[in-house]
Amino acid sequence: MSAVIMGTAVVTKCNLYAVQTQSYGSEARGGQCQAELIISEKPINSPLSDLTNILVALSQSSLDRYLGSLRPGGILIYDPKMVINIPDCEVRSFKVQATEKAIELGNRIAANMVLLGYLQESTDLLS
Repeated sequence: MSAVIMGTAVVTKCNLYAVQTQSYGSEARGGQCQAELIISEKPINSPLSDLTNILVALSQSSLDRYLGSLRPGGILIYDPKMVINIPDCEVRSFKVQATEKAIELGNRIAANMVLLGYLQESTDLLS
């Protein structure tokens, strides 16, 4: 959902191009999923990218699976309650207590929205 929201915002409010893909496991809400969002000032010819600039991880299994796609010097944002083991790698990492904050706000599933807010505030991707 956070990738859809950000992708919609960059297209409708920032006049940029975006392509968003997603995949979900057999779990319903709250299970492992993956979403990619490519943002560009120019038209995008492929929905796939070799390396990513930013990885947001809300589970250890997601981090383990997708950390290899994060480019050296990229940004890793993760929830330290959900992601315990961070391998040594050349990335900038940021801990965000997203799940804890979402629970305080009344809905654990909203942790991705907490991370979206952190991502925007810390990177200023959108004006």
